[in-house]
Amino acid sequence: MSPITISAMALRDQIGDILNRVLYAGDRFIIERRGTPVAAVISIEELRRLEQLEDERDNEILRMAKELAAQRDPVPMEELLNRYEKLHGERLE
Repeated sequence: MSPITISAMALRDQIGDILNRVLYAGDRFIIERRGTPVAAVISIEELRRLEQLEDERDNEILRMAKELAAQRDPVPMEELLNRYEKLHGERLE
C-alpha cells in the first residue's frame, strides 16, 4: 500500500481520524511541512518490523566482521560496508 501524503496542518486537524486509519485500515502517512517530507505515521507493528530488520542487518555486519577478523587483522568498516552492499545491493552509511 502506498503512503498517503498530507501536510502537517492536516495532521494537526485530523489526528484522530489519521490514527484510526493507521490502526484499523493499515494506512501509512507521510507528513510534509512546506512541501518537504519530514515524518511518517505508521502502525506500531510496522515500526517493530523495521526495527527487527535493522537489528538483523546489524547482526549480520557484526558476524561478517568477526569472520573477517578471525582470518586476518581487523577489517576497516568501509570494507565491511562494501561487502554488505555486494551481498544485499544496499549501501549503508
